[in-house]
Amino acid sequence: MIRLLPLLRLHMIALATALVPGVCPPVSAETDTTPNIGGEWDVAISGQTLKLKITQKGKDVSGTASYPKGGPVAFEISGSVDKAGALLLKLFWTEDAKEAGVSVEAWAAAVKSRPDPNHPDRLPVKEDVRLTYREDTSNVTEKLEGDLLVPVIHDIKENGKFKKLKEENGVEDSKTTAEIKRGYAARCAAEMGVIPKFSCLDGDLLPITVLGKPQTNPVPKCDKPVQLGLVDEIGQCVPFSRLVHLTTSTKDPNIITIAICRKYKGSTSETDPEFDDIAMVSHNKATGHTCFFQSPVRRKRYDGQSIPGPTDEDADRVWGERKTANDEKVGGFGPAGQRCNDCHSAGPFLWSPYVGQVVDAEKATKEWNPNGKWDSNFANMFSMPSILLRPRYEKSGNTYDNACLECHRLGNGTSCKTFANRYGNKTHKFGSLEEFWMPTNYGGTDDEWHTEYDSAMEQIARCCGNPDLAECNKREAK
Repeated sequence: MIRLLPLLRLHMIALATALVPGVCPPVSAETDTTPNIGGEWDVAISGQTLKLKITQKGKDVSGTASYPKGGPVAFEISGSVDKAGALLLKLFWTEDAKEAGVSVEAWAAAVKSRPDPNHPDRLPVKEDVRLTYREDTSNVTEKLEGDLLVPVIHDIKENGKFKKLKEENGVEDSKTTAEIKRGYAARCAAEMGVIPKFSCLDGDLLPITVLGKPQTNPVPKCDKPVQLGLVDEIGQCVPFSRLVHLTTSTKDPNIITIAICRKYKGSTSETDPEFDDIAMVSHNKATGHTCFFQSPVRRKRYDGQSIPGPTDEDADRVWGERKTANDEKVGGFGPAGQRCNDCHSAGPFLWSPYVGQVVDAEKATKEWNPNGKWDSNFANMFSMPSILLRPRYEKSGNTYDNACLECHRLGNGTSCKTFANRYGNKTHKFGSLEEFWMPTNYGGTDDEWHTEYDSAMEQIARCCGNPDLAECNKREAK
């Protein structure tokens, strides 16, 4: 009979999220479109693990399961998925999955007994396989639920050698319970493409300067401090961090993927490959969907020359799993316990003067989608979306945007708690320069700044204090 291949531990971690640039229910009813099930899935069956790669074009799906990843094909599928998430599939097993005691001759006879011109050398099961698509939002996973059918071969031997298949039940189909699922990283890859392995050293160097002079060692104050909410306040002015722009497998211009490799300790030189914190955001401007990935912070130093993609088999070497506030020694809810959509409450990316040294404000406004579609809780990673605020005021019968928010929105997270006041002040706790950070490159006097922006800052303070005020135009980022 069919024997599933030997066990190999292949797992898709539900990767958790990151801080990034700058700082910091079931589908059962009809929907407008069929669910997107294309991409890679884990298949756990009879104690074995396979990788199922599904291609989807509209409602039509096809795929192959291999073991190990990229190795022999174990079965093929073809069929369709409807709007309610029900899949109706044909299943074709390959010789790679047969029991060791089944001879080549018995296998060939079984295939011949069930010919299919479109799947030569495959052994089809007779019945259609029915699976149902489900979202498990509590575990940030998707599932295909149902039984697989495994063909069992019965033959007659003579002198220990194959003679023929048994007359009545030479091949029969046996239902086998399977768990087919994919986690956060695989869902993100299906949406935005596979993120490749990369080297932090290929990224742009984020300078640390004091009064314009480049620094090679950590300093207590600098011109453009990092802006991280570090508990011990160490690491705001450490040289040799890098910002890395990545291209996913889709090469879709709507997909923006950026990683930041941070240092909190001194380094010997700008080519020192060790980093203390790796964080990444992948954003789809067309849909607003956004994925965050984060390394466990300060647990160890990471070899920045070899950072795996989130779906790589060694992904857990760097990327942390999803943690909740109830997890021991973890204070957040998200990747590696970081609630990324708190800092990233207003949009997918955070701009700061620090990051602005390699991505200026004009480019960030055009490319980082600060006013575009924004799903802050893709796949329910953080259990709740961010809250967006768009304060407006009326004057002479016309409605205007808050003067501080002409280029971007306000979020009710760190945007309110920290950044609004920090960017609207001229002196900064870790800053060696006295300058207003917003608007960028402000050239007026202090009195002119206060005349132009004080009323806007007062409105921001009101909205941060009470987002439900009508003037704040509150909505969920989803």
